[in-house]
Amino acid sequence: ALGMTSNAQYTYTGDFEDPGYNTTTYKQFGNGTRTATAACNGTNGGQLAISSSVTQTGYMIDLNTIGQTGNGQKIDVSVGYKKAANITGTLSLAYFVFNAATNQWTVNTFGPSVVLSSTALTTCATLNAAIPSGVIQPGQIYGIGAWFVRSGTTTGNIYVDDISINQETVTTTPGCTTILN
Repeated sequence: ALGMTSNAQYTYTGDFEDPGYNTTTYKQFGNGTRTATAACNGTNGGQLAISSSVTQTGYMIDLNTIGQTGNGQKIDVSVGYKKAANITGTLSLAYFVFNAATNQWTVNTFGPSVVLSSTALTTCATLNAAIPSGVIQPGQIYGIGAWFVRSGTTTGNIYVDDISINQETVTTTPGCTTILN
């Protein structure tokens, strides 16, 4: 008999504080940066800067760079957010799929979105949802984070922090009982 155990799963919180903070792991689309103004916890968070030329943007954790392996199970995701006054639009959780042939990421939103009014949100709120089992599979490059799409013509900043990614563990043993050479 051969016994195997494995804890392959994603468990990561992108809090913009860790010593490994870098633009390889924390990818930002459009315009923005890491800043203290964006912090929900700690001293830093991610700023999404909306301008006349950048009407949608996001921040993500590139799962290919965190030294963990996924297992195909459900992933619970949450992101803290707040915003400056005047900017309006929709903030969603998203998973991103990298296409090596085109060197581009595809944005896939999931779960409930939040519509942000022009009022400033100075205390962090949390957006959370789950990516169903089977969506994130081995063999591809994925990112997980938040995506904002502006409504109207106002410009300003959306802030995100504490991108939490927690994948369920595999609880059943595979049905194979014979090892073939």
